[in-house]
Amino acid sequence: MSSPPPPPPLPRRSNPRYPPPHPPAPNPAPLTSPWFSQDIPDFATVSDPPRGQEVLLRRRDASEEVLVSAVLEPLRFEGEEPLPRDALMKVFVSKPDVKPVMRFDCRAFADEGDGGSADYDVTNACYHPFAGDAGEDKYEGPEFR
Repeated sequence: MSSPPPPPPLPRRSNPRYPPPHPPAPNPAPLTSPWFSQDIPDFATVSDPPRGQEVLLRRRDASEEVLVSAVLEPLRFEGEEPLPRDALMKVFVSKPDVKPVMRFDCRAFADEGDGGSADYDVTNACYHPFAGDAGEDKYEGPEFR
C-alpha cells in the first residue's frame, strides 16, 4: 500500500513587507460579516488572490493616485471564539508629474461598542523620493519621519 501524497506547499508570498509568522489561517467570518467583500466606492481591486493574504486596491483620477495594500493580522482566539482581526495597511498617495510618493502605515481595527464599524490609526508617515533630472530630488516640502 502506498502512502498518500504530501500536501501541496503553501503559496509563496509575492510581498515580503508582511512576512507571515505562521502558515495562513482561513478566515472563519460568516458571509454576513461587515468585513466580508464589500465594494469600496471609487477603488478598483488590483490584486485579491483567492488563497492570498494581501489585497491591493487602487483609485486613480486626474489629481492623484491612491494605492492601498492591506493584510489581516493572524487569527487570535478567546476560548473558542475568534477575535476581530486588525488590518495592517500601507497607503501610497502620488500626484501626476510629482516624483515623491507619500506613504502612510496604518492599522484598521473594529471599533468597540459600535457593532460593525471600523476605525484606524496612522502609525507612520513618510515620503519616498525618486531621483529627478540630473539626480536631484525635486521634493521641496517638509520631511516626514
